Amino acid sequence: METPQLPISETEGRPSLGLGYFMVLVRRLPGTPAGEVTGIVERLGTGEKRPFRSSGELAQVVAEWSSAQDRSG
Repeated sequence: METPQLPISETEGRPSLGLGYFMVLVRRLPGTPAGEVTGIVERLGTGEKRPFRSSGELAQVVAEWSSAQDRSG
C-alpha cells in the first residue's frame, strides 16, 4: 500500500494541512463497556499532555490542538 503524499509548505517545510503528531496511551478499565477507553494524549514536539476519559474527549483534545495549530501557523 502506498502512503499518500501531503502538500508541503514552501516556507516552513512542514505539512500545510494543520496536521499534528500525537502519542496516545489508551487504557480500558475492567468492568467498563466495550469501546470505553481512558488515557493520556501527548502532542509531540510540544510536550503537552492531557488526560481523557472517553474516545469523544480524546477527539475533542486533538481537534482543539489542531485548531490552535491552524491559528498559529
